[in-house]
Amino acid sequence: MGTFSGIDVRPRKRLSVAELGVKKKILTAVLVAVLVTLAVGVAGLRALSGTSASAQDLYRRNVANVGAVGAIKAAMIQARVDLANQASSVDPADTAKYTRGFTADVQAADAAMTAYGGQDQVLLADLRTNWRDYVRVARDDQLPAGAARDLASWQRTRDTVINPIFTRINRDLAELQAVEAAAAATSAAAARSDYLSRRTTVIVMLVVGCLLALGIGVAVTRPIVRSLSTVGDVRHASPTTT
Repeated sequence: MGTFSGIDVRPRKRLSVAELGVKKKILTAVLVAVLVTLAVGVAGLRALSGTSASAQDLYRRNVANVGAVGAIKAAMIQARVDLANQASSVDPADTAKYTRGFTADVQAADAAMTAYGGQDQVLLADLRTNWRDYVRVARDDQLPAGAARDLASWQRTRDTVINPIFTRINRDLAELQAVEAAAAATSAAAARSDYLSRRTTVIVMLVVGCLLALGIGVAVTRPIVRSLSTVGDVRHASPTTT
């Protein structure tokens, strides 16, 4: 195809990498390397963010609930200790101190049960019922018997009423601990699986990115090397002048 009215209408060749200048070729290689690094970096940050979210979820849903069960158990045990100390105290001041301590223990146990947001709310409801039964018997029978130094009545109530109630309470606490331990193990396994999946994604992106950068680098440098070789051949083929 020729010209039309002095205008060259012949189709132009598409510009290839080989036809770029040396600077442009180098800049192209650097740009590709930067883009690959950026892509791998973004994927790594997303993987770290996902791992952090999994860890926070593990704490929020499992570790906190395991701690709440432990707080419930500790407060209930302390309530029994203070109740026994109240009955065995000789000094009226000590009796009053341990009575106040028992009241504080009941409040701590109630607060811990309210804070628990774990898996088995039905089991927690049963624990609340048994705990209320214990508190009622302690306030109606054991605290008055302890204040009156009626140890025989106090011990009889402990053996016939309190101990069976606490058997049920201990059973509920053990089951809650088992439920939360199993939930924590499941969440930990899920978090590890998520971590391994994200790690695999980053590794694959890194390998693909490196191969891509290597391929682009070879494609860019090959024309440069060829051009330099051509120049060298021309210089060697040219006659020397004196």
